[in-house]
Amino acid sequence: MNSKVFEYQIDSRELEPYYSQYVRGRKSREPVSGEEVTTELAAETSPTIEEVPLTESDGPIEPETGLTAQTPPTEVEPETENNNDAKADTGRVREFVSVHDLGQFAFCRRAGVRAFEKDEREDEEDNGPRLTYLPNFDRDRIQAELSKQLRLLGMAMLYAAVAVAIMYVGIKQTDFLLFMAGFGILVLDLMWGGEVFWRLVILINRRHQADSPKPLKIDLLSTAPKYQRVNWWSALAAGYEPGTYQSPVRHPEWPLEGCPWRVLKHGSRRIPVIHSGAKNIAHGNGVLHDKHQCRVAAYCALLESMGNYDSPFGIVFPADSAKGIAMIVTPDLHEKVRKMLGDFLKTVELSENQLAEPKQPDDRSRCRGCSLGEPIEISKQEYKRETRNGVSVKVAQARNGKLYHCECGDRFGTIPPHAKSCRLGLVASVEEMSV
Repeated sequence: MNSKVFEYQIDSRELEPYYSQYVRGRKSREPVSGEEVTTELAAETSPTIEEVPLTESDGPIEPETGLTAQTPPTEVEPETENNNDAKADTGRVREFVSVHDLGQFAFCRRAGVRAFEKDEREDEEDNGPRLTYLPNFDRDRIQAELSKQLRLLGMAMLYAAVAVAIMYVGIKQTDFLLFMAGFGILVLDLMWGGEVFWRLVILINRRHQADSPKPLKIDLLSTAPKYQRVNWWSALAAGYEPGTYQSPVRHPEWPLEGCPWRVLKHGSRRIPVIHSGAKNIAHGNGVLHDKHQCRVAAYCALLESMGNYDSPFGIVFPADSAKGIAMIVTPDLHEKVRKMLGDFLKTVELSENQLAEPKQPDDRSRCRGCSLGEPIEISKQEYKRETRNGVSVKVAQARNGKLYHCECGDRFGTIPPHAKSCRLGLVASVEEMSV
């Protein structure tokens, strides 16, 4: 594991003073240790994990359709609306830090502060629907989509036959336009039919994985963080039952809250599952990226804080794939998450009080694809109008003379080395530039 993820020099004992100062004077809300969940239909398989014996919890009795017996409280809508402006909203401070914020902070301190300021609590990085989406984690939906694509393939074959018939008539009647019309229909139909056929291949493969999984086996005797490639269906085959929380889980002692994408239940065990919107979630050696390591450890700490539950590992899945990576969480990782939380609160406090701003990450390659640093073109008139309105805009000039700015530069005063900025040839001394 890359130890640089948790190299923070904040003593864990400093967490409570910062937290006490941070929440003083705010509207109090009763902490919640767990919320009611809606369970999903799992595969009808019952093998169990062989390496570690599972025992039933002595904690609270759970209803048949949920992970906890508690009733979720009525949530109070925040008075301040979310603001996507690059300028910080220094007058609003949240009571709890979300796991998403903490994961962004592990990736980049600036990204963590911006996520906190914009109240980004969702941990999924790609929430929008896509036209190319195919179901992956629900066997019934996979089968339904497979039937739909089979019907579309039949329609494509019918259209192809009609196009060939039109071409034949065109040849018989020596009608060039009729022949070309049929040929055009055939070409378009073959392109569409090819896409439908490829979707069928993907869905058949996914159904095969769902129908013939191998039960999940995790070696939990390791004292060091360990990573293992897993499959969603192997977890269900091992007896885990998936469920979803309806509201965030809040730690009773830490100012931390979060709601994982899914929670796998097996006896007294609760396994957090993260579904990332990125296709690449790990390094080449199978070690999860820093932000995913942080999120897995934080979710495990949250689930274990609910009561007599065991959360020894978590799973991260990439976009559009049921093949993910499991990470075993050790007590040292829990402590490092606690220290990182204290460092995060201190960084936010210093930034909002305009005492110090977080620096760019040491690994500048993280800036190359970050959306916060993507340059946006701005005219001189727009720049002057924004500055007259009191909006901080940090600009840089490209080779072609056009001006650009980005959210990260506007908020923190320095423009990061985004890949697009490098291609545009933005001036190096962006901190000193003025218009």
